[in-house]
Amino acid sequence: MSNANECTKPMQVNYNECAAEDLDRLHESVRKAEQRQSEWRLRLEMRAAGAERARRARAHRQRHVLQHRARAARGTRRSPRSSHTKAAASAGSDGGGDGDGPSDPHKSKHEQTVILVKTRNKKLGKGVWASTLPVRQTCPRSCPFLDNGCYGQRGPGGHVARLERNAARQGLTALDIAREEARLIRRAARKAPATALLRLHVSGDSSTTESAEIVGEACEAWKARAWGYTHCWAWVPRAAWRAVSMLASIETPDQAKSALARGYAVSMTVSAFPNGKRPWVEGGVTWIPCPAQMRRTTCAECRLCLDDEGLIRRRQGIAFREHGSGKLRVRETLVQLRKKALGDGGAS
Repeated sequence: MSNANECTKPMQVNYNECAAEDLDRLHESVRKAEQRQSEWRLRLEMRAAGAERARRARAHRQRHVLQHRARAARGTRRSPRSSHTKAAASAGSDGGGDGDGPSDPHKSKHEQTVILVKTRNKKLGKGVWASTLPVRQTCPRSCPFLDNGCYGQRGPGGHVARLERNAARQGLTALDIAREEARLIRRAARKAPATALLRLHVSGDSSTTESAEIVGEACEAWKARAWGYTHCWAWVPRAAWRAVSMLASIETPDQAKSALARGYAVSMTVSAFPNGKRPWVEGGVTWIPCPAQMRRTTCAECRLCLDDEGLIRRRQGIAFREHGSGKLRVRETLVQLRKKALGDGGAS
């Protein structure tokens, strides 16, 4: 019995008899156990917080989808304020940025085929308005960059692709889009300041004489100067653009002579500036690297492209280095065009 009673008695530890090192090990194991427990508690809390964030994000997406479907079912249009925000984002397609002012407050983003807004684009500068067109419906098939690295098609935001889808769904032609652009230009001209510049065709072009005449006539209502670049210089007369400072967009220096003969000032896309920031002479033209692209100024401050008559008189052209997400394909195309031009020149 005495042995059984001794087994049932609680064990008593006499710490006075324990060595100091045993106490240290005991305290260390307790500390580690508490630390592990704290870490596991933190992990559980973080996992719960992440699950809650994911649940809220899913609910937000589902709510957005349901609202969009409800608007589509009712056939209602977005508010003018919402149209301002969506249209403004596309104005930076010439280098990134956003803008102010509605392209057309009476059209939803699913109906727009032309965007015309006051841009906040850093390259263009303050107070510049810009128009954006669908590329596939307006650009000539002869453009070597079409579906081949075109910056307008691959620009930020996907706005050009949206315009192309809208135009295709509505069955619009290049002439229809030119009329829509002219309407927006006249509408914006009524409220734009007298000093506001207009950059035509950040993406897109006027591929027929009639389209160019429609846009050129509308630009007569614009108080300040309008400018742009066209790949259609070979068949659209310079006179169709009226007072617009429209530069021929070329890819090789040997094209400059033909463009100048047709009354166009010239701009050229290059894969590199051979003389750095300094101009160089090629094909009988003094080529100036775009000052805005060199980060020395903005288009609104530079204004070289706004004076096409002065460029022709001085026999000068503006050179732009390829840029955008498709610049590698553009560079390859430029190299091939240069080789072809040199081969044709040698053969002749």
